[in-house]
This record gives sequence, structure tokens and C-alpha cells, in this order.
Amino acid sequence: MPILVRLRIHLALIWRCHFIYNQIRLNQITAKSSGFNDKGQLIVAVNETKVGSLSIPKIILENKFSRDTIAFKTSVSSIADIFSALNINGQLFLTDNQFQIHLDASDLYISEDKWLISDNNYIQFGSGYVHTNNFVLKSGEQVIALNSFGKKGLQLDVSNLPFSWIQRFVKIPFLTFDGKVNAQTRVKNLFDLSQDSISSTVQMDSFFINNDYFGKLNIAASVPKLSEALNFNLEIEKNVIDDEDKIETQSLNVGGKYYLPTAQEKYKPNSFAFSARTRNFPFEVIEYFVQGISKSKGKVNANLFFSGDVKKPEAKGTVRLYEAGTRIDFLQTFYRLEEIKITAKDNFFDFSGNKLIDKFGNEASVIGGINHKILKILNWH
Repeated sequence: MPILVRLRIHLALIWRCHFIYNQIRLNQITAKSSGFNDKGQLIVAVNETKVGSLSIPKIILENKFSRDTIAFKTSVSSIADIFSALNINGQLFLTDNQFQIHLDASDLYISEDKWLISDNNYIQFGSGYVHTNNFVLKSGEQVIALNSFGKKGLQLDVSNLPFSWIQRFVKIPFLTFDGKVNAQTRVKNLFDLSQDSISSTVQMDSFFINNDYFGKLNIAASVPKLSEALNFNLEIEKNVIDDEDKIETQSLNVGGKYYLPTAQEKYKPNSFAFSARTRNFPFEVIEYFVQGISKSKGKVNANLFFSGDVKKPEAKGTVRLYEAGTRIDFLQTFYRLEEIKITAKDNFFDFSGNKLIDKFGNEASVIGGINHKILKILNWH
């Protein structure tokens, strides 16, 4: 006579400990588990997570197992000023040679914006292939979509995302940016990232810095594989009407290479080499970086080359100013800068040999220039 055995397992674990790895710290982890035959449940709670200075409040991960399906629920109350509420529910389906992730249609709040996850979505991973369907996040006109690219790749598309939204994650001293971002990132082979090529493009029809309009912005970046250099190009272009009622183009072009931290021995990690060229670019931008001047005007034509590493960059080349002028605040005097030539070498922009002319025609010769530290802090010398 056959004997029927039913096995029921219940296991509960409560930890009062800390987990620390580099700058990651998990405080007070609680785990509970129970199961019966081919069904089970696992609930994990982390009371607090710290990543550097970022503090993430309680995270709850709830998983229910049934044969080849795992139903999961994730909830986080808030993460700094970025996620005001994060609730992601879905299912993970497992078979012998593939698995599939589906997210339930639910609300996600990022920086107080409500994002909706589309129905009938999934990401499917198999032996040497990946496939997506309707994996889209929407918030008003803002769209983030993840799509298949070929058999082994993925493509991330971003539409109408405010640059101010991105600045919640990345902040640059003295500068604020705005405008609608349209971006695309492609990974051709997700299964071999060390040898794969990755490319990204960013387009903005209206780009603003510190509320000043600069025209169109285009960025392209690509890396053939993680051990090679990242190639990048940035273009800003704006058409204006000059004093003779003619169309004049103001432009900035930056292009070159950056060697990633994963670069091989023949390259120095975190090093770079790029050129920066401007044509009729507004001289007013100097006020973003240099204190003690105001009411700047004029045009900048520059041809510069930067190289070195992030901690010790070097610059060389020339900068020419036309129809320019600026007010030196501590002198309370506005000076004209006519046919100015500035020479860049190492970390010093040399103004020596040029003349400043005040409103009475008095001339002042310039000796010295501007010193930069890591291309961020600029000081008069």
C-alpha cells in the first residue's frame, strides 16, 4: 500500500545585525520563510540601507513560490528626494532554459511624479537571447521604454524627460540645466558586456544653462568594449541675429576619448584627451565660473585641447575675444576687451599682454590670468 507523505516546513529567522560592504550598510535585517510541498513564501525586510551618504528607509521584499513561478512585491517608502514611493509587484517565471519577468501595472512615484507601468509587459531571457514586450513607463508626455535590439541586445529610449529631473541624481556646482531630453542607449550583446559595444545619443531642441538659452544640444557616445576608450562628441548650436541683421551661429563642439576605470594596462584608467572649439560663443558664460565680475558681453572663438586624468587635467591652446567687455566689481568699473588673445597652458589661462579700456579711454595692461583646479574652480591671479 503506497504511503503518502506531506511535508510542511516553517522557518522564521529574525536578525538583529549589520551588514557592511565598502560604503554599503544594511541595518537590522529580518527574514521569514515558510513552505508546503511545492509552495512557499519568503519575506525579507531591511530596516535601513545606507549607500555612502544616501539613506534609504525600510525595504520590504515579499516572495511567494508556486511550482515554477515566483510572485514578488517590493515596497520602499522614499529614497531621499528622488523616490517618494516605490512599489513594484510582478512575477518571475522559471523553466529549464529561460526565465521571464513581468511587472504588474502599478504606480511609481519619482520626484513626486506619478509613473505608470504598462500592462502585458515582460522581459524574457533565454539561452543566448533576450526579448521584451511593452516594457514602458509613462508620466504625462514623459516616456521610458526598454526594447529588444536584435537577438541579444537591449535598447533604452527616453522621451521628453526634463533635464531638471536628471539633476536630482547628478549635480554640478554653480550650474543648473533645463530642457527636454530625448535619449537612446543600445547594448548589442547583453551576454558579453566585456566585449560588447555600447552607444548612447542625447538630443535637446532647447537647452538652458542657469536659465540662459543656448539652442540645440546633441551628444553621442560609444565604447567598442569596456576595456577600450569611450568616444564622445558634444555639440551646442544656436542661431542669433547680429548687429547687421544677419544670422550668426554660436557653437561649441567638444570631442575626444575617455578611458574608463575598466581600461586595460595599455591605457590609464580615468584619463582623457579631448578638444573644445567655440565659434561666436557668448563670453557671458565666464560668470558661471569666475566670481567678482558682471555685465560681461562679447564673443569667444576658442581652440583648446585637454588631456591628463580627472584629478590633474592639463589644457593648452588659444582663446580669442571679440567685441567683449566685463565689469570688475571691486573696482566698480566696466572694461572693454578688444581683440583679446588668451593662451592656455597646463592649468593656467594667461591674459598677459592684453589691454583693458574703461569708458574714458584709459588703458590698463593685464599681467596674469585665471588658474583652474580640476576645471571646476577658477581664480584670478
